[in-house]
Amino acid sequence: MTHYWRQITVMVVGALFMILIAWFFIGNAKKDTEAFNITEALRTAAISNKDDSARIQPGTFYLDQANFEKEFEQTIKKQPFYAKKTVKVTFNYLKEADNKGIKGIRAYVESDGSIDEATCILSTPEGG
Repeated sequence: MTHYWRQITVMVVGALFMILIAWFFIGNAKKDTEAFNITEALRTAAISNKDDSARIQPGTFYLDQANFEKEFEQTIKKQPFYAKKTVKVTFNYLKEADNKGIKGIRAYVESDGSIDEATCILSTPEGG
């Protein structure tokens, strides 16, 4: 009789261990997907708001910052994870040495006390 209880105990502990591991991996996959979505939204908004009319120097990325920030915030608020939450978005811009173009953008998305961030490095070919 004792032999059966050991087998049942080992099976229950094994099942609990497998459930715990699955829960951990599902949580990590969800967090990775959220980070990927923020990064892709940042890249998409940056490319769609590139200001080609202001380009006077090859290799420099000019950005319409007001439209970029507005579009990025709208995109983030449409995503399922942030749809029903209060979201605050802040930006840091890495400027060129002459302070005219932008080399990179870092966006911070704050909701429910947690801060997610995304970084986008902007580069254009030197030839145009």
